[in-house]
Amino acid sequence: MPDKDPMTIENALKYKKILSEFAVSGKKTAFDLGGIPSIDAAGIQLLVSAMREGATSNRPLSLTGELSPGFHSTIILIGLADKVCKTGEELESIIKAVL
Repeated sequence: MPDKDPMTIENALKYKKILSEFAVSGKKTAFDLGGIPSIDAAGIQLLVSAMREGATSNRPLSLTGELSPGFHSTIILIGLADKVCKTGEELESIIKAVL
């Protein structure tokens, strides 16, 4: 994983490649969001897409790690959650609720 690169449109290709590798691994995998300083709508779209693909292909993607304040503000700003989401596991539950 790119070391502490923001999960933004500028880094979307890097993260898409990483998430795609998880999808083709053929096993349940965990993606650690810890240390990623921020995310934008493109990053959220990548996570949702990867989780949707994992669910439909029976290779679920789990989210782990402590989320940065940059994650918190974006998740609230785009309306995905109405309160601070502190961990990847919490974000995973929120995303699963909208899939």
